[in-house]
Amino acid sequence: MIKWFDRIGFKVLFSFVAAILPLISIIIYLNNHIHQDAIGHACNLLSRAVFEAVAEQNSVVSELRDRLRQLAGLPAAQALDSPALEPALRELKSQKPYLSNIFLCNSQGELVASAVPGYVGFNASNRKYFRDALQRKGFSFGHYVVSKVTQTPVMHFSIPVYDNAQQPVGVLVAALNLESYGRLFDKLGVPEGGFLDLFDCEGLRLLRYPDTTGRSLNRTMAPDLRARIASGKGTGPFVEAKAGQGATILAYRQLRAEPDDPQPYGTLVIGLPVASGHEHGQPAPAAFRGWCPPPRWQRPSWWPVLLGRVVIVGRLAGPGRSGHGCGTRSDLSAPARFRP
Repeated sequence: MIKWFDRIGFKVLFSFVAAILPLISIIIYLNNHIHQDAIGHACNLLSRAVFEAVAEQNSVVSELRDRLRQLAGLPAAQALDSPALEPALRELKSQKPYLSNIFLCNSQGELVASAVPGYVGFNASNRKYFRDALQRKGFSFGHYVVSKVTQTPVMHFSIPVYDNAQQPVGVLVAALNLESYGRLFDKLGVPEGGFLDLFDCEGLRLLRYPDTTGRSLNRTMAPDLRARIASGKGTGPFVEAKAGQGATILAYRQLRAEPDDPQPYGTLVIGLPVASGHEHGQPAPAAFRGWCPPPRWQRPSWWPVLLGRVVIVGRLAGPGRSGHGCGTRSDLSAPARFRP
């Protein structure tokens, strides 16, 4: 009896596999190389995008700091003269669309002047931006809030106001409209499927643009990102993998009110999913169209399974089997000269 591995069918099949195996290996290598190259390209793209976004944000905050210092030096601000100061506040707000409001509080936190009406009775003495401005004696920032008057999400920046005797008499505050980040993101050229996240200094998400689910706010920072920031890495791209959700490339940078400020006021993140359409039932982003992760049969971990299938099929294609191809005809149907 001829052993299964000596049969012509198995030898032909084995020779065929041995002949095409180098070609398959080259295809697999090239596919993985292209995929890794696409990942690297996307990391560079997002790194540039987040660098440009942070540079523009720093420019806005720097300009805001200079304008607040100019306003704080006006005699009307030092004298807490509301009628004389409010026209200057309204003019600045009209010039800067990213501002939700500009207002002045006295040293007890009571509102003195405001570019937007409707803040009568407001007191900021318990707000972080008010306390920090007086304690740090310089440019400070506050927490994320939704303005009760303008109904917009804002983050406050503040600066103390001193009289001629260099005694603090109040705090000048500018409310930065976070919705302006949407216009900023649209200018970055991030591929379809990308998004922008803004986190505060405590790791709470303040903004996601575009928000396709409506459930993105008030969520905490991803553990991988939090761990990287805690380790001292204030910037950089990396690939975040989530079970059942595919992978996402994230590029981030921390935001600081002053270049040498030890405490950042937030973290800006730009992300791009790397989910493939054939694995997650949705089209891949434009940056990865045609560069999706390789299918399972092209992954090295599946090679033993494929080779095992080849061996099993060759072994099953033996005498007495009702299979197809060489070595599968029964002895009773064979010519007489080949019968035992």
